[in-house]
Amino acid sequence: MLHLIRFAAGVAAGIVAMQLLKNKSTRDTLKKAGASTKESLEKASQSTKDTLEKAQDKLRDATVSGLEAIESASAKARAKLGSEAKAAPKKLASRKHANKHEKVEHDQE
Repeated sequence: MLHLIRFAAGVAAGIVAMQLLKNKSTRDTLKKAGASTKESLEKASQSTKDTLEKAQDKLRDATVSGLEAIESASAKARAKLGSEAKAAPKKLASRKHANKHEKVEHDQE
């Protein structure tokens, strides 16, 4: 029984819709609404494009800034490691000498 009621309601809605579409003023109203919707969508689309372009520019600037910071830090680290590398052979020699003495002490115990 419920299926029959649903079917009858669908038929009635279809008949009403067809009568409205046959009416010229209803068609004109629907066309105006469609045109208005299209304009709104175009404005929203343009606004979205502008926002995305701004976001892309900000992201690009942030990326460039980050890469410049990494480059600067890398150059500083390279300079620091370069100066430590020159001093490192002396430290290694003294460590090897200290390690030999520790091994000798362990062997004596």
